[in-house]
Amino acid sequence: MPTSREYVNSVNYNDKFYVFGGYISGRYLDSSEVYDPKKDKWEKLPSMPTSRCGIVCAELDGRIYVIGGESSLGYLRTVEIYNPKTKKWTTGEPLLIPTGYATCEVVGNKIYVIDGRNSNTTYNTVQIYQP
Repeated sequence: MPTSREYVNSVNYNDKFYVFGGYISGRYLDSSEVYDPKKDKWEKLPSMPTSRCGIVCAELDGRIYVIGGESSLGYLRTVEIYNPKTKKWTTGEPLLIPTGYATCEVVGNKIYVIDGRNSNTTYNTVQIYQP
């Protein structure tokens, strides 16, 4: 991976691994990269609008949703959407609860953001994100 980091997340889309965000040496990152295992090659993508780590990622209808996380401002409600075809970012409706270090799954046309944390609180929640 071109950018070494921790607390990243990734998603598989069209047999490629898209990797977003992270944290290294006291810095939150806006890095976005894609790995093509067929070519064994990494490519840098346009940076995320918001630097952060502890995000969750999901692919739905050809778009990649990068959700929540932690930044220098604290835990986030942020949802940013990457379109692999146009290589452009847009902003989605925010989560109801600022959440980092969660997990997520796609069922039907909804993204379920499960558990996570915010500062001193560990959640036992399911937030449903429906684009």
